[in-house]
Amino acid sequence: SAGLLEWRVWNRQVPRSIPRRLTLRWSGTATGKALGPRAGQCHHPSRGPSAFPASAPQLKR
Repeated sequence: SAGLLEWRVWNRQVPRSIPRRLTLRWSGTATGKALGPRAGQCHHPSRGPSAFPASAPQLKR
């Protein structure tokens, strides 16, 4: 996922003086793996017309 890839890129930039296990704790999970997308990436507003036809209640408007 994008979060895990971002974490890997960030983790390479951590100075060697900081222990690796400490960087794993910062990720928020016991294994250090991202559980899903960040809050800002969850909802994408629709753009343009839908690929699916409108339902009956929408057609009555």
